[in-house]
Amino acid sequence: MGLQMAIIAYQTLLTQVTPRESRGATVGLVGTVTGVIGGLAPTVGAYLRAAFGSTAPFWIALIAGLAMSMALQKQI
Repeated sequence: MGLQMAIIAYQTLLTQVTPRESRGATVGLVGTVTGVIGGLAPTVGAYLRAAFGSTAPFWIALIAGLAMSMALQKQI
């Protein structure tokens, strides 16, 4: 139930920050990207674990998250 509430809140926020003319395209694009990443993530994580050890997926996620945070900070 908690996850469903978070999804609804996220979609509500997304529709509030996008222009009315492009809301459908934005929500569709976010849904597509979320689905593709959700499908690829376990495979990539398993590869990283097998190739570099069990902590590698977490280090990669940390680095990617920090890089994204810095990129978003520069845009704001």
